[in-house]
Amino acid sequence: MKKFLIFMILCASVVIAKDLTPSKIFKSQGSVISLIYNNGKLYAGTDQGSVDIFDANSTKLIDRVKLPEMLDFMGDKTLRKVYSVDILDGTLLFATEDSKGYRSVFTYNKEDNLTQIISLKDKLLVQKIAYVSKDKILLGLLGNELILFDIKNHKRIYSKQVSQSKFSDFAIDETKTKLVIADESGDIPLIEVKSGKILKMFKGENLDNIFQIDYKSGLIIGAGQDRKCSIYKDDGSKSYSQKADFLIYSAGLSPDGTVAGFAINEDNEISVFSTQTKSETHRLKGHSTTLTNMIFINNDELYSSSEDENILYWNLK
Repeated sequence: MKKFLIFMILCASVVIAKDLTPSKIFKSQGSVISLIYNNGKLYAGTDQGSVDIFDANSTKLIDRVKLPEMLDFMGDKTLRKVYSVDILDGTLLFATEDSKGYRSVFTYNKEDNLTQIISLKDKLLVQKIAYVSKDKILLGLLGNELILFDIKNHKRIYSKQVSQSKFSDFAIDETKTKLVIADESGDIPLIEVKSGKILKMFKGENLDNIFQIDYKSGLIIGAGQDRKCSIYKDDGSKSYSQKADFLIYSAGLSPDGTVAGFAINEDNEISVFSTQTKSETHRLKGHSTTLTNMIFINNDELYSSSEDENILYWNLK
């Protein structure tokens, strides 16, 4: 009888993941490389030289920012890929492909339209951008150089060579005072934004390239090439990893850090789990190509994109 009761208690404690299909589908102009959510709108940077802006409730395309064409290696005009997007006080910021392998950075708003703030002549390989303030932005370069850039005076406040490993991604905390960087080493540095100083180094959970990273409410998540989704607390008190059946190209955290998701298999499914219990709660099925972005807007809702035109909305309730 005692063994039976123990068995029943164990069975009751097992969380059975719920399979879900998307509640809404947004259609962009091209493959979605970068994606952000802000004040009820989705901003999708595509490989077709545009940032597509959607109403998150209706799925309607409400605007499209078209970028000027660039010259490819043959001297022919071609569309730019939009690698990274951010927004602050209604002004968009995005990093794009440019000629000769370099990158450009633009801002856009209704008043000033399109303004180029970093061009071909700057010869920078910008992969990720983010606002720190109205006049200051962070640039993450492919060579793993971090630059705090003054837009108004067009100058570098600092340049920091983080490591010799190839850069993948960075994520800034809610206060815009700290950030974490993902690269091919598998180690994650915690960096002070205003100085570029490395405050702490997290290591041990990933032994290879981390493709993508997120940082919310003191929690860090990494999407690993070694098929491990790593979780660290930024005070260094806790770390663990969740295993996948395939390379993990994308991962994300809810705003309070209690819910997380990552691409778990070759079928491009997303595993959603509790960061406190480590139990999988949902399995999201609907993508047919490799995941590129995952954005939680709260503990019950998220958006995800992949290497096609589809952006999917998921309601976990």
